[in-house]
Amino acid sequence: MEVVGSSVGGGNILITEIDGLAVELTGEYPTLLIRHHDIPGVITEVTRILAGNSINVAFMQVFRHSRGEDAYMVIETDQKVPPEVQEDIIRLCPDIRQVRVV
Repeated sequence: MEVVGSSVGGGNILITEIDGLAVELTGEYPTLLIRHHDIPGVITEVTRILAGNSINVAFMQVFRHSRGEDAYMVIETDQKVPPEVQEDIIRLCPDIRQVRVV
């Protein structure tokens, strides 16, 4: 997963691109970047795992290059996502290809 961003001063960042797709993330919230197969049910599985760990979704974006290709979830949360929850997402969701935390 290629992430493009810049420092906007004062310790703040702006992420503008993920794998060639335009996004706008400020890093104000803990953020998960998830690359997955574009099939039904993946979003449900990820949000179920987050909810099961009392992690609230503040903002969420889902996008893809084209149908059936890789898709991306950008999930900004109210709480930090511990490493063990990230591992659960990968372990319990076989269609997840990559998880990164910003």
